Amino acid sequence: MGSPIRTDAKLAEVLHRQHGLISRSQALDLGFSAAQIRYRVSQGVWLPVEHQVYRHHLTTSTWYSRVLAPCMSLGAVASHRTAAVLWGLDGFHRSKPEVSLPKSAGVKRDDIRIHETTLFGACEPTVRMGIPTTSIERTLIDLAKVVPYSKLRHAVDQARLRELVDWPTVGRCFSSHARRGRDGIALMRMYLEDHLGEEAIPLSDWSRLVADILVDAGLPAPELEYEVRGPGFRYVLDLAYPDARVGIELDSVTWHLNRQSFQDDRRRLNRLQNLGWSMRLFTWNDYSRNSSELVQTVRQALTPYRNVG
Repeated sequence: MGSPIRTDAKLAEVLHRQHGLISRSQALDLGFSAAQIRYRVSQGVWLPVEHQVYRHHLTTSTWYSRVLAPCMSLGAVASHRTAAVLWGLDGFHRSKPEVSLPKSAGVKRDDIRIHETTLFGACEPTVRMGIPTTSIERTLIDLAKVVPYSKLRHAVDQARLRELVDWPTVGRCFSSHARRGRDGIALMRMYLEDHLGEEAIPLSDWSRLVADILVDAGLPAPELEYEVRGPGFRYVLDLAYPDARVGIELDSVTWHLNRQSFQDDRRRLNRLQNLGWSMRLFTWNDYSRNSSELVQTVRQALTPYRNVG
């Protein structure tokens, strides 16, 4: 065994990296003997948290350590909603840890959600916050098994917006995991069929929700985040029908009720109208409380230009 100072420094590094945790095999690799490990456990210096996994008594138990501990003891990988948290996707919270294991593992636990998979070898784990975690592509595939379509769509949109994934990687991961009857595959296939190849990414779910109600009402699908250029300016419309030059803007009180925004909004509207755009402006109340009128307003704006049914 090396000098105590060197061993303590290495131990501190491991504990810092692993949320206060160390496994028996790691301790042996650092030079601790089996007797030294037993002594630290008996004295309450190392607290057993999983089979052959310990937490140093000077560190506190956290959600991250509760996720990492079963990964260390079982050889599991953080997955599904837990992986979404570790990837920083909005709308997911630090709830009961979820991990994936090979199909034959046969592990049953009440304190964690265990997902057994025949494709454990395809998880392509990466380390997030010191925790082995499914790749972002695999995380999105797994989410399709446990969340509704709207939440899956929001997660994929976020991942694309943050450039964590692109269409080729999502498509390849889907193809490698697609099996008839596999949980979640139908939902992910629905998303890909709806959006594969889309260049624009909505900056807010609100744009997508409005687009959905327009399509559900029989109108053509609007383009999302459509760019309009003019002399010395570039604007991005929330939704647009470029052929008809009909644009839709979704106004938020947060962003529009101040003097500068008041002036900028009118300058923007004038410039767009000079380019031949017919703009329709809606608030959240228009969408949430009177969506039928919103749809009718857009339908009337489109009627002179095309047969919209």
